[in-house]
Amino acid sequence: MNKLHFKVGLFAAASLLLAGAFVVYLLHARGFFEDTFHLQLAAASADGVAPGVPVVFSGIEIGRVTTLGLNEAGGIIIHATFLERNAKWLKENSTFTLDKPLVGGAKIRVDSPDLDAPALPDNATMLLLTSDISKEIPALVERVKAVLDNVEHLTRKDGEINATLANLQTVT
Repeated sequence: MNKLHFKVGLFAAASLLLAGAFVVYLLHARGFFEDTFHLQLAAASADGVAPGVPVVFSGIEIGRVTTLGLNEAGGIIIHATFLERNAKWLKENSTFTLDKPLVGGAKIRVDSPDLDAPALPDNATMLLLTSDISKEIPALVERVKAVLDNVEHLTRKDGEINATLANLQTVT
């Protein structure tokens, strides 16, 4: 009976040790133990932005929005956190654009045209631009209406297409 208790205890201790090692490995793989880089984005509107919105560079997620807040003047400040290894893509000439597609979630896109430019310092504040496709829909609808009006004008009973077809029928 003593050997059985020892074996069960050894199995339980090994299982706990293995589970603990697995949790530490997962935390390490997710960058929990790495240093972080913080960035503040000043925005005119926080529509579509929430904690957890990804910050992407060339289509790859390099950071996430952590919190939203207001500054002393009532302006919107968006706090984003990056792993230190991903901060090398953030340069002083980088542009930050909030993309809000019609379908899917919003994301903040980082464009760095010159990767040799000086790096952004930690806790820097940058301007966030907005690219909202839904704001372009009214202009697009007006263009479609104009095209449909032209088509209707051409195809009505006394329109140019019917007159041309009548002339063609007379000639043939």
